[in-house]
Amino acid sequence: MELSPAQLRDLNRAWGEMSIAQALVRAGLPDSARAVTLGARRGADVDPVRQLAWAEAIVRTWLGEYDEALRQLGIFLAGSLAFASWWGRPEAELVGPGFEASHP
Repeated sequence: MELSPAQLRDLNRAWGEMSIAQALVRAGLPDSARAVTLGARRGADVDPVRQLAWAEAIVRTWLGEYDEALRQLGIFLAGSLAFASWWGRPEAELVGPGFEASHP
């Protein structure tokens, strides 16, 4: 962690924790995986693109917690679209043609 730029240390630490949670699921330790996952959550101030929510969605899917996995994917997509829009790319361009028509 010391080699990471200061502004990325907390995010990188959380990424490492999500990787540990994935390993814990694979090792058959679901309760430990859940605990580590909850501890690895960060707000938009640390993770503006909300990529940790994507990593958590993987863990939740492996745990069979599909409702929470979908909730986390929603957080990730909302953060990703907001971030991409901030960079000047319209949301419709990011999700494909017809998105706005099919999602009022």
